[in-house]
This record gives sequence, structure tokens and C-alpha cells, in this order.
Amino acid sequence: RQGEQQGAARSTHSRAQLRHMSHYIALASCPRIAPAPVRARSSAAPAQVRRALSGPGPRRNYTAARVATDAASASSSAADDAVDDPYPGIDTNGVDLDEFEQFVMSMQADFIADMEALDGSEDRKFGLDAWVRGEPGSGFGVTRVLEGGDVFEKAAANVSIIRGVLTPERAKAMSSRGRDCVDPAGGQPYSAAALSVVIHPKSPMVPTFRADVRRFTVAGTSWFGGGADLTPYYLFEEDAREFHSHWRRVCDAHDPTLAVSGRAKKGSDADGAGAKQDEKGFLAGLFGRGSTQDRPEKNHPNPRDDDEAAMTTSAGVGGPLHEMCKRWCDDYFYIPARGEHRGVGGVFFDDLQSSDVPLAHDPSEVPTAKTPRRDHAPRATDAEAFTRAVAQRWTESYEPIVNRRRVEPYGETQMTWHQRRRGRYVEFNLLYDRGVRFGLDGGRVESIMVSAPPRVRWDYDAVPADGSPEAALVEVLRNPRDW
Repeated sequence: RQGEQQGAARSTHSRAQLRHMSHYIALASCPRIAPAPVRARSSAAPAQVRRALSGPGPRRNYTAARVATDAASASSSAADDAVDDPYPGIDTNGVDLDEFEQFVMSMQADFIADMEALDGSEDRKFGLDAWVRGEPGSGFGVTRVLEGGDVFEKAAANVSIIRGVLTPERAKAMSSRGRDCVDPAGGQPYSAAALSVVIHPKSPMVPTFRADVRRFTVAGTSWFGGGADLTPYYLFEEDAREFHSHWRRVCDAHDPTLAVSGRAKKGSDADGAGAKQDEKGFLAGLFGRGSTQDRPEKNHPNPRDDDEAAMTTSAGVGGPLHEMCKRWCDDYFYIPARGEHRGVGGVFFDDLQSSDVPLAHDPSEVPTAKTPRRDHAPRATDAEAFTRAVAQRWTESYEPIVNRRRVEPYGETQMTWHQRRRGRYVEFNLLYDRGVRFGLDGGRVESIMVSAPPRVRWDYDAVPADGSPEAALVEVLRNPRDW
């Protein structure tokens, strides 16, 4: 009996061990539950959510619903703040911005973002200097400057939004250029909006880029201006051809005479004859001297879509609009005292109006810096649409050239030449540039002189050697090409 009891005890113990082992076997055979993935918290999350999740104190047991609710609330609050203050850190001085003024503000932000990316510096960015004019409602400005970058020694983008009254001196100068609504005696209120940019690279192998768009309004009449030009220090013909080709395409896409010509090829002989009659007006649609058809839509479409609509033109000068803008650029950026142009040009236009009123003028009377037309300002079917398109294509015209030339080697000789040619840049700005002279008459000096390069030199009677790369550049500056 004792043996039987011991055997039963051992059997009971074995069954207990078996049950225990079965329990572990069952656990081991169950699929493991994977831990919940940890989501990285973006630094761009709303500030309220970042503080709630990572602030000091004990860990908070937020549920998913609670976090989502807080995030939605924070986003809504941020959106409300953006509506209340679309330009953080900028005092608009009581000025109610219209659509074009809003455009130049947003264009400034877009352009400096492009240039920061192109420069590539980690610690050099565009600073913000926002300023206001003296009286409330009289205007404000935003000057953005990058200095000491990896590629750009100095880069600036300046916005000015102005409300004022014409002085007799300004009124007389404007009236003399054909602005009929301007009283030469002065005293009329005016508004002005402008965005100007200039990029001075560190390397003498990378050209300087200057561009602007602007609008001036008096007595309900507006004039537009703008453009883009290239100032190389060493001539790379590939760069000049590409730059001019880019702006030829932009102009041709906005040239109504080319659109008329394109349809004429598909029409009857009679239609073709009518189109050719329109073409004889040289900027007939653009300057109101004849047909006003093909008016661009007022919603200002993406200018990148225009390339598909632009007609192919021969190398060199494009359609009538490009021919005018290129000639204006060559004539305007000219230094009479030196007998040289400042750079290889680009496009430039001024006093451009939108109007349906025909003007009975010969194409040869299109105004330039050398031969201003004093009876009427130029007119366009949609000057603002063209002006916006020019600004939106700045980066595309300059970025490929910078990327090609930023790696070119150079030495002390090239740097000396670089600084001498920068001296010509300063000479033009101070002696001949109408915008600089206009601004210095009561304007904000720092914002006007921001276009000046940081290092410049004037060496007495410095003439490049015959056959040198420097001499090749000067030859082109004295005799502009059509590229």
C-alpha cells in the first residue's frame, strides 16, 4: 500500500509538470504581438501640439482622439493668425495692398528661397529688414540681403510699396516721357510698387544677375516696367546664347503678332493677307497700334505653360516684342563715358501700358534710352500679364548658368579684373540709372544702394591685353550681338 501511495504521488506530480509544460508550449505557439510603430514628430507640427507632447512635467496620457483634436485646433489657430497677418514681421503701415502689390511680395519670397537653395550655404540666409515711410499709409518696404554665401558674395531682393505726391521735378521728368495724365507742375498723388533683385557672385566666372518688375500709377493710369539682364566678367558664349534664348521664348509667348501669324498659316489666303496687315504694325496688338485681338486672360496663367504656345523664331532676335525688349536693354544699360554696355543684355521695358487706343506711330519710334519718344508712352493689350511672366521666369534664366560656372577655377588676376568690371557696374548705377536717381531723391538710401557690389576697384587706365579673355569681353560690350 505504501508503494502504491508513492506511485500515485509520482503520477500526480508528473501530471502537474505536464500541465505546466503545456502552458509554456501554448504560450510559445501563440503569435507575438508587434509593438505599435513610433511616429517621428515633425518639427513643422503646430507649436501647441509640440509643447503638449514634449513639454516639461510628467508624461501625459494623450489619446489619439485628444491629440488629433489639439492638432486641428492648433492648425486652425495658425490659419487664423496667417489670415490676420499674411506678412509676419512686416509692418505694412496701413497700406491696403492690391493684387499686383501682393504679387511682388510673394515673388520676393519665392525668389529668395530659390537663391538660398542655389547658394547652398547652411548658415548664410537672407536677412529681413522691414521698414516704413514716415506717415501712416505712405508706404513700406522689405529689404532682404544675403552676404558671404558659398556662391553669392552679396544678393539682395528689395520690395517698395509707396504712396506719395509728385514733386514738380518728378512730374516734369515723367511728363517729358509722354505721360499725358501727369501735370508737369506736380502735386498729384501717385502709387508705386516694385521688386528689384541683384545677385553678385563671389567667383569672377559667374555673372551678375539683375532684374526687376515695377508699376507706377497716377490719376488712375498705370505703367509697367521690368526685365532681366546678365553682366559677365568672362565671356562664355554658351551662357549668353542660352540666356537670350530663354527670354526670347518668354517674349514670343506673350507676343500677339506671332499668335496672329500662326493662325494665318492655317487659314485662307484672305485671312493670311489680313494677318500680314496686322503684323505690319510691329507690336500692333502689344502697343495698341492696330489689332487688339488675342488679349491674354486676366487670371494670369502659369507662364511655364506659355512655351508650348510660343512660335519658334530664328536664332538671335525673336518676334517684335523681344526685338523691342532686347534693344531697350542694350540701349538702357549703356555707359556713354566708357563707350561700353554694362553687360551682355537681356530684356528691358519701361512705361508699358494696357490700352485699346491706337497710336499712329512708326515702329522706328519705339522709345529707347538713346531715343526717347516724348509724345506717347508705349501701350500693350495686357502689360501686367507680361510683367508677371517676366518675374516668374527669373530663376530659370540664371540657375543653369550658375551651376555650370561655380566650379570654374580662377586666381588673383581674374579677381582683379572682376573688381574692375564691378566698378563699371557702380558707375552706371550712380550716373545713369533712372531708378537709382529717382530713389535717391528722398528715398531710403540703404535700400537703393543695396544693389552695389561689396568689393570694387578703379585702377588708372587699365586696358586688357590684345587677344586676352578680358579683351574678348570688352569687344562684346562695345558691340552688342543678337546671340
